[in-house]
Amino acid sequence: MSIWYYTDAERQQQGPLSTDELKQYFHREIVNPDTLVWRDGMLHWRALSELAGQLNLLPAAAVVTEAPSVAKVGPPALAPLPSPVVAEPEPALTIAPAPTSGRAVFNLGSEPSELPPQVLAEVRHRAHQALENVDSDNPYWPAQAALRSRRPATRDEDVVYAGFWKRTAAAIVDGILIWIIGSFGGEALGTLLGDLAGGSKLAVAMMVLLVTLTLQVCYYAFFHASFNAATPGKMLIGIKVVRGDGDNISFLRAVARYFATIPSGILLGIGYLMAGFTARKQALHDMICDTVVVDKWAFTGQPEMQRHELGTATVVVLVGYVGLIVLAVIFVAALGFGDAVRHVR
Repeated sequence: MSIWYYTDAERQQQGPLSTDELKQYFHREIVNPDTLVWRDGMLHWRALSELAGQLNLLPAAAVVTEAPSVAKVGPPALAPLPSPVVAEPEPALTIAPAPTSGRAVFNLGSEPSELPPQVLAEVRHRAHQALENVDSDNPYWPAQAALRSRRPATRDEDVVYAGFWKRTAAAIVDGILIWIIGSFGGEALGTLLGDLAGGSKLAVAMMVLLVTLTLQVCYYAFFHASFNAATPGKMLIGIKVVRGDGDNISFLRAVARYFATIPSGILLGIGYLMAGFTARKQALHDMICDTVVVDKWAFTGQPEMQRHELGTATVVVLVGYVGLIVLAVIFVAALGFGDAVRHVR
């Protein structure tokens, strides 16, 4: 049996009543379908009409018999009451405490906009306990997965930024690949499109230049926006390009970063040289596009795998590149010396 409370025409709290007494009040028209009622286990006051099916309320013409308990001929005195006690607890979880004031603090026909802070705290506490006590062998329990961020929070001092020499080695490798792609794909496709456009030397040259530029943009944008966030040259050196907070960059940002290298190359490449002395090893185009070049293990679950040293691949690329330059200079010098000797003879 439940203990009920209701409000009269003046919005004064009345009760307590048993279920049978509440039904009698309804048939006597002391309460009506719009009367707000409450019992222990309900989160808020509700109109009696919403509970008509649960209480099996009949039309007022039905004959009412006296309840076994002492019948009340009218609403009880309007005195503050202690929290109601449930004689036979129902299965519903009790969260909200019983009202103790003499006046209901809500608008007729509307529900509270939010639960009181103490009720919310109780709900969170019970939900936390329910999760802790869950039976993992219960086949009816919904599947759960730990909520983890895509990458762990990383302090700035835990990030190894790629310095000037690592970036230079990666640029050398990418430059060689771009030269190969431009020499074959750009030249062939540009010549074909130039012939279709009229076949003049200017049209062919313009098409070759346009196709080569497009291939370069797609090369850098695709690889920088990929899962590895690195071009083949950067993957070889072990570095990648990400946002300042560690997130991967989008394709459009990668395209913008490519064109931002144009001002970096102006004035003898000072924009590129900035990577050697800025705080986060950023070149000018990195600052423009909010990107950083970091070790491939930065902003991951294994930051201890980062390397501060240049690495074997970087050293081999730099030494090989310098060696090729030296050999080219020696070869050109030898050709010039040979021509001079022939002129003397």
